[in-house]
Amino acid sequence: MNQVFDHSYGIIPIYGGGEEPLFLLLKQHSGYWSFPKGHPEMGETAQESALREFKEETGVNNCTVLAFPPTSIHYSFTRGDTTHYKTVTLFMATVPSMKVTPQATEIQEHIWLPYEKALTQFNFSSNTEALTAAKNYLDTLKK
Repeated sequence: MNQVFDHSYGIIPIYGGGEEPLFLLLKQHSGYWSFPKGHPEMGETAQESALREFKEETGVNNCTVLAFPPTSIHYSFTRGDTTHYKTVTLFMATVPSMKVTPQATEIQEHIWLPYEKALTQFNFSSNTEALTAAKNYLDTLKK
């Protein structure tokens, strides 16, 4: 069995223009809901990769990364005779608008949801853990 170790970077997008924050989730063509994320390009920092991927997948180029340490999620999957071990580092960022232009080649649909509804949308617990970390951080800002 072959093994591949992979690292991607992404954004947990937060819109705070209403009563409670809304989180942007993307449905990949594979059918899984996740946050905008992707692989780094040569010479990019983790945050630069996350912001570039966010812009590519959503068309949003105006966001503010929050001063909270990024959250990393880990998962694995097998494709053929290869096991892929994946780490995704996610930065939290606020956006001034809910306007999104999804990248048609990668994104099937998108949705903005409050925390409780977003929790039920994910296919994998690692995404719910990252979302919960983001929500807990936002709650500390209210105090």
